[in-house]
This record gives sequence, C-alpha cells and structure tokens, in this order.
Amino acid sequence: MVPYILLIKEKPRLPPSLVALEKAVDAPFCENIAKTLRLPEYVKLVCAFALLQGGFLAFGTNIS
Repeated sequence: MVPYILLIKEKPRLPPSLVALEKAVDAPFCENIAKTLRLPEYVKLVCAFALLQGGFLAFGTNIS
C-alpha cells in the first residue's frame, strides 16, 4: 500500500490522449438521452441486446 501511495501522482505528465486536454461540457441529462436516441445504430444495438436478454430470461423461466 505504501509504494502505491508514493508512486501514484495526481495526474500524468503527458495526457493519455488529445481528448484529455479538452474541458468537459456539461449538458442536461434529458438532452443527452435525446441525442443518443436519434442515433439509429444505438437504437439497433439497444434493441438487439434487449431481445437477447428477453429471450434468455424467458428460456430460463421455462426451464426452471
């Protein structure tokens, strides 16, 4: 534990990526959700996972 405390710094000397140099922009939660729901790839991905999860739960319920 002691070496961990001595070796870890507040932040690295060089940023891990260029994105780390930019300031984060705070946006309202509902606005972010609306933006993601407008992306067709995201909606397809959520539907695919929901169908798989639902099928898995239905199969598990029928077996038990």
